[in-house]
This record gives sequence, C-alpha cells and structure tokens, in this order.
Amino acid sequence: MHAPRHCLQVRLDHMLRRLKVLQAAAVAVAPVRVCPQVPLYLGSASAADAHHVLRFLGISHILNATEVGASPTLSTPPSPMT
Repeated sequence: MHAPRHCLQVRLDHMLRRLKVLQAAAVAVAPVRVCPQVPLYLGSASAADAHHVLRFLGISHILNATEVGASPTLSTPPSPMT
C-alpha cells in the first residue's frame, strides 16, 4: 500500500529541515577561548549564530560588538543550559 501524498510531503519537509541543520553545522565556526581562567570566548557573527556549537561549548550569553544593523540575520542565542 502506498503512503498518502500528505505523508510523503511531511517526510520530505522533515528531511529538508534536518538537511538545513546539518548544512549549518558543516560550516559553523567555533569561537575561540581567549582566557583560560575564565570562560570567555571571541568569535564572529556566524559563530554567534551557530546555536548548536554554543550549546555544545556551554556558552549561554553573547556580547554583540558589531555595528548596529551589521548582521540582521542573527537569531536569538540559545537559552542557558540547565
């Protein structure tokens, strides 16, 4: 028996979302730890937008030092790890 068209569309949408996440992970640049005594990192705007990398490193807050409007595509940082 064949799956209904809607089910196939849902599966395709899910696969495309996962592919986007994997693609973002492949090009993500991790921030660099600048102080060994304190968890202080320095990174680019793309590093700040790589939420999966930030979560992995345990980074919960970001200080933005870019010009106003320089990076309008950045989204909200990840919530603090609990």
